[in-house]
Amino acid sequence: MSVCNSVKKIKDGLYCIDEAGSCNRYLIVGSKKALLFDTGYGYVDFRPMIKEITDKELYVVLSHGHQDHGNGAYLFEDVYMSQKDYQRLMGFDSPECRRKSLVYRFKKLPALKDEVNVDSYADDVSFKQVHFHWLKDGDLFDLGDRRLEVIEIPGHSWGSIGLFERSSGMLFSGDPVTYHNIWNFNVPNMVEPKIYMKSLKRLKGMQREIHEIYPAHGPYPIPNTVIDELIGNLYDIRDHHENDEVFSNIMVPGEGYKHYYQNTLIIYSKEYLDKIIKEGLD
Repeated sequence: MSVCNSVKKIKDGLYCIDEAGSCNRYLIVGSKKALLFDTGYGYVDFRPMIKEITDKELYVVLSHGHQDHGNGAYLFEDVYMSQKDYQRLMGFDSPECRRKSLVYRFKKLPALKDEVNVDSYADDVSFKQVHFHWLKDGDLFDLGDRRLEVIEIPGHSWGSIGLFERSSGMLFSGDPVTYHNIWNFNVPNMVEPKIYMKSLKRLKGMQREIHEIYPAHGPYPIPNTVIDELIGNLYDIRDHHENDEVFSNIMVPGEGYKHYYQNTLIIYSKEYLDKIIKEGLD
């Protein structure tokens, strides 16, 4: 059994292709076409796993431009994403960044070393052959009997998007809406907290239509009440941050702080906190 890639059928026409126990990549299969939401790091070619499930024409969509969601784009010819995160993704297209991600992942999952060709992944991979296509709010992917709508959710990054299937009430949320930790610290061109709050309040307005949420990390599906919890988390950071635990990680320079609120965890920087206090959340 592979420790890098595994498939779980969630329900008819919906699968999760897990990468290294970390990334949830969703395969959504319609009557005419299929859609892959996120490619993960792409440590190992997982296209044969997709072929075992479906041979339908495949859309490949990235929730945003961080490497744990988009580095596997090199495996595909055509990839859809927000142009707002394109340069962010290109910043990870280097042997140095790919090796760094492996060092980080090997510490978490040592058995992965037996499955990944480090030199090939670090030195031979690139996005040169990928044709990127830009998405905007309201764009639709028609899979035949299923339609997925692009929902812009800036907050974790400027180019974060979700996919919403109105007929089922399923929202595929990427990183901004999850019970897993959400990193909002020490990144170039950081999204202001009030922009993230605006995104969450937009989803709050859709809450009755959203029945299940499928995030890119952590447990799935999760209830739509996570939206309320994340809104509450931001306000709670503003009001009760004094005793938050310091957080550091080799993947991101500097230090952040961990703030727990109900089932959610937001990791933020001093700069992020300063913006909450000085500029507000509304």
